[in-house]
Amino acid sequence: MLGDKVKMLRKQMKITQQKLAKTIGLSQSTIGMIEGNKQGASNDTLIKLANALNTTVDYLLCDDMEEIADDDKNAALKTRNDVHYNSQIDDDIRKIERARKKMDPKNKEKMMNILRSAFDEYFDD
Repeated sequence: MLGDKVKMLRKQMKITQQKLAKTIGLSQSTIGMIEGNKQGASNDTLIKLANALNTTVDYLLCDDMEEIADDDKNAALKTRNDVHYNSQIDDDIRKIERARKKMDPKNKEKMMNILRSAFDEYFDD
């Protein structure tokens, strides 16, 4: 069931219900209700859970992974890896943005100059 998988994945990642809840914008009690199979999850919440737990919505919803065809399993694993990679990128971007928000205009310009000089080929402007 959904709650069992959420709980198992969360524990494998060694994060608390509180941390998972904060990550996806829910309350700890809501995570507890989902894990206890006392409450379902909206489509939006399923997507957030899958991303936070480095899995797919298919995995969370499927009662038995054996029910998923081999091609679908491979696609799910690829998607899972892509989600993990994209999640890491998103974390890096959030860190940069948090640092940028703390900077005065001079330091923001300095940071952009450093990024442009190091990675000029990736900047379109």
